[in-house]
Amino acid sequence: MKIAQRKQQLSQGLVVPSGSAKVDQRHRRRPLLPLRFDWQPPGPFHSRIGVAILLAALSSCLALFSSYSSSFTNEFTVNHGIVPNNMGTGSKETCVMTISAWNNFGFVWNLYDSITENSPSIGCFVWFVGDISSHPDKEAMKKIRRIMTIADRFTVVTMADMEMELGHGFKPLELAFKFDMVELQTTLKPFAFQYVFQKLGASSAIFLDNDIWVTGSLLPLQRELQKRSAIVTPHILSPIPEDGYKQKDLDILKSGVFNFGFVAFRNSPTANAFLEFWSDRLAFYGFVDLEKGMFYDQNWGMFIPAFFDHEDYMVIRDPRYNIAYWNLHTRGSKLSLDSSTGLPRLGDEPTVFVHFSGMSLLEEFDMYGISRHQNRYTLHDFPRMEAVMKEYIKKLELHDALAFRAIPYGYSHFLDGTTIDPPMRRAYAAAIYPTDVANGLTDSGDATPFYGVSISTYDRSAYQKNVASNPFCTSKICKANNTLSFMEWYMLYIPGSAVDLEGLFFYSGIEHGVWQKRKDLQAAFPNPTGENFLAFKDWFLKNSVDELMVSKEVFQSWRSVWKFHCNHHSEFHKIASQSSDIGVNIIGWHGGQFSIGITSNKLIAAAREVKISANAIQLQSCGSGKKFSHPSLLGYELTRSPTENVNIFVVNADSTYYVLKDTPSIVRANKYNIGYWAWELEIFPQLWMKELNEYDEIWCPSAFVKKSIETSPGYDGTPINVLPLPLLDAEAHHSSAPATSLPYEITSIEKDSKPFTFLVAFDFQSFMERKNPLAAIRAFLEAFPSSSDPTGNSRLVVKAHSGTPADMEEMREVAGNDSRVIFISRILSNEENIALHHYQDCYVSLHRSEGYGLNILESMGAGIPIIATNYSGNVEFFDSAPSYLEKCHFPVPFNLVKLKDAIGPYEAGNHWANPDHDYVVSAMKKVSNNNCKTKHGTEISKMVYTKFGEAAIGEKMQGLLNDATPRILQKQKEKNHLNLKFLERTLKHMKGWNDQ
Repeated sequence: MKIAQRKQQLSQGLVVPSGSAKVDQRHRRRPLLPLRFDWQPPGPFHSRIGVAILLAALSSCLALFSSYSSSFTNEFTVNHGIVPNNMGTGSKETCVMTISAWNNFGFVWNLYDSITENSPSIGCFVWFVGDISSHPDKEAMKKIRRIMTIADRFTVVTMADMEMELGHGFKPLELAFKFDMVELQTTLKPFAFQYVFQKLGASSAIFLDNDIWVTGSLLPLQRELQKRSAIVTPHILSPIPEDGYKQKDLDILKSGVFNFGFVAFRNSPTANAFLEFWSDRLAFYGFVDLEKGMFYDQNWGMFIPAFFDHEDYMVIRDPRYNIAYWNLHTRGSKLSLDSSTGLPRLGDEPTVFVHFSGMSLLEEFDMYGISRHQNRYTLHDFPRMEAVMKEYIKKLELHDALAFRAIPYGYSHFLDGTTIDPPMRRAYAAAIYPTDVANGLTDSGDATPFYGVSISTYDRSAYQKNVASNPFCTSKICKANNTLSFMEWYMLYIPGSAVDLEGLFFYSGIEHGVWQKRKDLQAAFPNPTGENFLAFKDWFLKNSVDELMVSKEVFQSWRSVWKFHCNHHSEFHKIASQSSDIGVNIIGWHGGQFSIGITSNKLIAAAREVKISANAIQLQSCGSGKKFSHPSLLGYELTRSPTENVNIFVVNADSTYYVLKDTPSIVRANKYNIGYWAWELEIFPQLWMKELNEYDEIWCPSAFVKKSIETSPGYDGTPINVLPLPLLDAEAHHSSAPATSLPYEITSIEKDSKPFTFLVAFDFQSFMERKNPLAAIRAFLEAFPSSSDPTGNSRLVVKAHSGTPADMEEMREVAGNDSRVIFISRILSNEENIALHHYQDCYVSLHRSEGYGLNILESMGAGIPIIATNYSGNVEFFDSAPSYLEKCHFPVPFNLVKLKDAIGPYEAGNHWANPDHDYVVSAMKKVSNNNCKTKHGTEISKMVYTKFGEAAIGEKMQGLLNDATPRILQKQKEKNHLNLKFLERTLKHMKGWNDQ
């Protein structure tokens, strides 16, 4: 029958595909092909997950994403569940399965026919459809209906079927949006194996890519799967020539030693445990990005030799299996077509299956080049291969493969028809990546660099809380109340920026993504969120679609959002007319377990205590090694919207770099900017004085810091004001954490009776020379010699983090290995810190200089006795409870000394204090005998809170804002107002603003 005639009959449904009815008997009589293989090195796989446990866990999962099957007005419905599930016929002992979107059905159909013609022992063929089921395109839906008529000979499994069987461990919405078409199909592979084992009850399963031509019997594989839990084929059996062409064996090393266009598993505990591991990893890392260690599903196969016992897996080295472009250097010259059988041969032997990888894009395929993935060989090098290629293409034509290729991929658009651009998928993956947490702490730095976009833990936490779970959603109908759609989030979110650019300052993640891709744009518009804002906007309007940087649909959505922001600027950025209109954006490292990070938390609490409108905004950068409280433990919500008219940047002068890096200049230029600075010595560093230019005003925690700035060379007259840090209500004397929260360093040695405990706490990054913990250790040992304290009635706890082993060893040497001196050398969780804070009986700070001395104040606020150097920022604390001086609180006398050499940022020539050792020894003895904490703690706490509590400091903050109101309004009048008028006028005259 002529090809054209057969294609016409197929399209009219007049004939069934070859192999679906009668199988050619000559192929039935062909002898079985024995397997030839070598073993791989053994490796233990200590799996503790049994099949019964795995099945029970999966069957208990709840089905999610019910919105997938909802109908939305004026939007096509993402629906992967309406196609009937045809279970097919035949034995389920071994199932062969493949995965594709609708558009590769011609290949799937051809694969099925090649199996039935050449391997009739297979009675179960399963096609997993990684695509929507109800297509908005009418012509596409006609083709899908035709597909289902043809495919009723085998089992068809949709995404909805998989979700129903696999439970919440399988998340179709998430996977379909996160991955592109090819990535999705490969990510589905381990889930498909799980489905075949659980739902169909198959004892084993063989996966084949649908661009494979099965040319021999698969019965040897079935037999081996009765003994082995896994079978794989390596890409190559010998090295590829290093000749500058691709693909080379280095590429294979990156993408995976084994080719997973074929892989087979037995339904065994070991295999099921591997499938669980594999599916979990692909859900996060199923992308293709060799530089970041990701290549679809494939490179995870390299764990098989490590996870499976030696005898439990098999590597097929028989060259007749999985012949493809990557092994042509050893097989290409031997591959030819047997004219008598119409099947490929490898030398004198029949092949088992040939893999035509790189051919599926038929509309672009160049047969002469063999595969688009390589350039080493052409058919000129292997002329006998041409007949093999032509025969396979003829089969694809008989199966109408090119016509099915025209079916659009259903997961390529949002529900409103807007195209999903590739960067959106990576941004979504980064946003939904789990927020890391260990003991309530999270690391700083890039959180998701493997996706090509880094989103911090704080921003990921906010996304997962505030953005609709259905990423395809674009309307209120499919979102919960007060949630954003993914598109709304993506329009605003710019990785690395602390704020969203809103109102007339609207600058989207879409624009930023384009700018980042183009070196020429970066050169022409080096600051698109500052002085180049309008020029880049104009370029984007005129050129982004024409130069194929964004799709027309995405551009239209972007322009609509932009216009909305411009027309509602005052809702995004408040304009003040009097002091009562003034609020603050407190921008810093909220939740940071370091002094300036803790400062942000305290200022937010003080502002809100007195009803100052305050936004908490998180800086993105902070340097390495920093620890933060997990967002769920922060106690207040963060925002990226700087709606208030005053920015308070809670960073020290030397960290102004992070302010400039993380907050766009267009936001800083149009608001009143206050820096919150601390410093520890009498002379402020000359190098940092220039940072005054970036702020309209400086606040500092103590009069000591204020004087240091104002009296140092380079001071330019910028207003400097004092705002002490507040004590939070949770730190009050009556607030105590349960003993179970105490650090294990203490609970592991706790006795029946608690010893009198002195506490020293510091961060090595604040410099041990300044914090001076060695002086406290020496004073303790002299005050309480071990010979006079054999039962350990006195104890010194030294909590120090960020130090090196050598730093800790230096302190241990001074302590002389005295068991009563306990060292804690790690960052504690918030609960541990609070518990230790209230556990102590006396806080000791023999610092040489402090900008504020927060630990001292917090201990006093908790009613804890204090021994502290009576110098620098903490001197005001003692005045808050004067009646307890020399009884419960001991201001330590000192001598000022000059620094001969620089220590970190502390320059030579500066002065700091040396505390009086003898006084400290005497004070330690006194305080250990007077029960101050028990007798007077509550009264001391009340007195200290009166001066330093949230309300007291909040009122002082309000007073400083009232004093600054004339300056705030003046800047708004001179700069902000003019900028807004200029932006309004210019934007409305830009080309494209009024285009429809």
